[in-house]
Amino acid sequence: MKIAQLSCSKCRTKIPVVFGMVSTLTCQSSGCGGNSFRVEIVKEPISLTCVACGRKVEAMGGAEISTVCRGCGSRVFTPGIANPDFKLLLIIRNRGIGDVLMTTAALPRLRMKYPDHAICYAVDPDVEELLLGNPYIDFRLPTDRGVKLTEWDIRIDLRQKVEDYAVGDGVNKGDRLERFMKLCGVPVPPVPKMEIYLTREERKWAETFYPVKRNLIVLGLTSASRFRAWPLGHFRKLTSMIDRNKCDVLLLSDTAICSDWFGAGIINATGRLTIRQMCSLIERSSLVISGDTGVSHIAAAFDKPAITLYGAIPPEVRCGHYPLTIPIYKEGIVPCVPCWDWQFATDEHLRKCKNEGPDCLLSISPEEVFEKLKEVLK
Repeated sequence: MKIAQLSCSKCRTKIPVVFGMVSTLTCQSSGCGGNSFRVEIVKEPISLTCVACGRKVEAMGGAEISTVCRGCGSRVFTPGIANPDFKLLLIIRNRGIGDVLMTTAALPRLRMKYPDHAICYAVDPDVEELLLGNPYIDFRLPTDRGVKLTEWDIRIDLRQKVEDYAVGDGVNKGDRLERFMKLCGVPVPPVPKMEIYLTREERKWAETFYPVKRNLIVLGLTSASRFRAWPLGHFRKLTSMIDRNKCDVLLLSDTAICSDWFGAGIINATGRLTIRQMCSLIERSSLVISGDTGVSHIAAAFDKPAITLYGAIPPEVRCGHYPLTIPIYKEGIVPCVPCWDWQFATDEHLRKCKNEGPDCLLSISPEEVFEKLKEVLK
């Protein structure tokens, strides 16, 4: 008797599955009901065959799979050993909300190019949830578990491929989304589209969190990089200009921010939300304002208007395919712009930027952003 073990991604409860025996693959732990599992114990690929429609899902040990059939929605499967001709295509992009989202634009084309391959996406655990529910991904693998080249038929490694702006005669200074697609070996469509797949439950949670039906302005307060973060004092002044009798302001950050400028009409959700909760609220928003950081790319994925403040990197590199994004950028006004993430900065500019803050963003005034805000909300 051959047995595999599935570990619930939500609560980590482990359930055994017997090959050849019909099983309902839903987590039975009290109050969980999860339908995303990690395959454990087996080394060879396994297959889950939907009892209702016959569709198969194939996965390696250590991979993440959904146990809801993409064909009919059933959760009843027959586990077994995968077809000996099982082929695997591995994509690796370890980090960055925006970068991981940009790669999702390539997935439909990869599925068309390799219809006989199962697609696995290896990604850092802290951004893995961006890929939940994506129908073009057969399973996910966290990069911290290690990935061996010999286990895959096709391997597309996107780590450290776009960060060096001096390499290859400036090849990385072009549109970043297009660069990812070319590295994946697929053509760039006229309108490439990033995708986030929210569930009905996640949208319902967002409606409960923010049930008011009026303009919701999202402010992304922080960035992983100092040179992409607009000063908090500028955000504070901008907030004071917004008519909060007509609009609510939602503050987002991956870390908690406490200050005395929070008040009526301001929802401080900093440090409180998962990435998917943040996504579900941005989907309900009227406008997103931030630096060149993750929330700006989430807004673009949901076709939401955004005002994005750029400094170190020109906007055409980052939002060339974001038709509803309004960039504000000070090239020609601040002498060190663009410095390409400090890679081309002089010692003097680098020292000043680190000690006093980036002039490229400091020079963007709250009044300038507010004028753009009024245009969007007319």
